[in-house]
Amino acid sequence: MNILIQFLEVIFDDILSLHDLRVMLLTYVQRLNRLADVFDQTQPQLHSNNCMMIKLISGLKLKRSDKLGI
Repeated sequence: MNILIQFLEVIFDDILSLHDLRVMLLTYVQRLNRLADVFDQTQPQLHSNNCMMIKLISGLKLKRSDKLGI
């Protein structure tokens, strides 16, 4: 959250250079990726279920479109 606040300060106050902004965004994205990795390791079944639901919903949309003749 602290990095997000710093990012907003950069946008509104224009204090840091473009390079500093890029480094800050890269750090924020890396932290989000690490969080996603931890989530996948601790909740693999939940991640698998989410993927299956996405496939199921996609399939239902395709079937409904076919029934409507679209």
